Amino acid sequence: MATGRSSGPVLVSGADVLSQVAAGADPIQVVVTLLDPAEYQTQLSQLALRSTDPQEHNRLYACGQLPAGWHDQVRDLYRAGEIVRLNQHSARPGDEAQYVRSQQELTRRLMRELGQKVRQSLENGSFIFRGSQTAARTEASTLPGALGKRLKDVAELTYEKYNLAGQPTAAEAAVQFLQAKDLTTLPTQFDPLGLADSNGAVRADHPALVAVADYLRRHLQADGRPLLDVFSGPPFGWSKDTTRYLVAALLRDGRIKLRTGGQDVSGTSTEARAAIGNTSGFNRVTLRLADGVPSAELRNKAAFRLEELTTETVSPR
Repeated sequence: MATGRSSGPVLVSGADVLSQVAAGADPIQVVVTLLDPAEYQTQLSQLALRSTDPQEHNRLYACGQLPAGWHDQVRDLYRAGEIVRLNQHSARPGDEAQYVRSQQELTRRLMRELGQKVRQSLENGSFIFRGSQTAARTEASTLPGALGKRLKDVAELTYEKYNLAGQPTAAEAAVQFLQAKDLTTLPTQFDPLGLADSNGAVRADHPALVAVADYLRRHLQADGRPLLDVFSGPPFGWSKDTTRYLVAALLRDGRIKLRTGGQDVSGTSTEARAAIGNTSGFNRVTLRLADGVPSAELRNKAAFRLEELTTETVSPR
């Protein structure tokens, strides 16, 4: 009967024993870190400094001290687990099978004990985020409560520009905004951010539109899919429907140019509406800032002057 190796993995004090617990594709990562009790405060300070690095800005550290007897329990857990793994399908009835069952029970018991120790250590520990250190007990008395409350605060900091365009946006908003003959009559459901003013002009100074235009200004041009990814991630967190709607407003305002199928198309054309009408089509477009576009203020003044001359309502598009 195989008994497995006599010693399991040795955990180095101060190492990240569980990293990226809530990581993967999620922008906000939680890193559980158990530290050497003898150097706890020093290592906390080092982590706090490390967390100020821009690459760490979306990472929340949950820190605690390595529990007493941790190494021995981990070694015993590993050994029992190996015995079960190597023998659970080959153990002969009788003493061998009984021994394997006892090791299975030992594995479950050690996991419960270790889990409880880690939870208690973290409840008595600290959270670190962007250089700020917070005692877990000041957030809540239990680990789930403390972590949930801290994650809420972290999310607000990580998505600091979410409120610029956080309102739900209808999937049809982009097309409806482009094809409306008069923006003053456009239903609110298709203009949830109020991008059209009372004169039917696009509010080019809206912070969300400024953010998209600034991105294009910095990058000269952008393909649709990466643009959607940028504004769905930190610090924005906007839905893809919202980003398409913002692009539609900039197109209608003449502030950006759209290229699809190898050709430039005008902002309010049928081709433009088809290109940005859904995420699949939007992924294939290329966008760039238009050259020499008059400011919204100049166009409003021109429209007002034309109204004075013609006594007819003029939309400053």
